[in-house]
Amino acid sequence: MSPGYGRWDVAQQKLLFRVCPGDPVGVTLNAACFMTPVKSISLIAAAGARARVDHYFSQCARCWMPDCAYRRRPARQTVHR
Repeated sequence: MSPGYGRWDVAQQKLLFRVCPGDPVGVTLNAACFMTPVKSISLIAAAGARARVDHYFSQCARCWMPDCAYRRRPARQTVHR
């Protein structure tokens, strides 16, 4: 999961940068909370014996493309965009 995905506000990128600054690897955050270089990403991943996997990670079950050639499992419901 990364800020900007789903309902996670991209403005919370500032909180991640407080915990893990990008300066040591040359990544900066602009006023709109987007990173430079552009292809930079941030994420939070659960780890450990008590970590749980959310349904968010079953991408094919949430995909809106019914005829996708790469589909690994049926969609749970139709998503209209």
